[in-house]
Amino acid sequence: MREIRIAMIATIDSGVGLSYDNVLVTGGAGFIGSHTVDALLEKGRFEVWVLDNSSTGTERNLRRWKNNRKLHFRKILRAVAN
Repeated sequence: MREIRIAMIATIDSGVGLSYDNVLVTGGAGFIGSHTVDALLEKGRFEVWVLDNSSTGTERNLRRWKNNRKLHFRKILRAVAN
């Protein structure tokens, strides 16, 4: 199994703190998340993993990357709560 490292994104343009090949974007189908995904994939050097439950976002926000092999979208079907 491949290791997935998670980086907190401070700034995308300068690349500060983005030393990982894999980036996880939670809520990546929402407004802010999808724009973050756009910026990362436009750089071309990241594997972008998106987790979203589609409560406020939609997969349509990621449709321009539908055929990009560096985008990995996983829909959260239900959350587990106590």
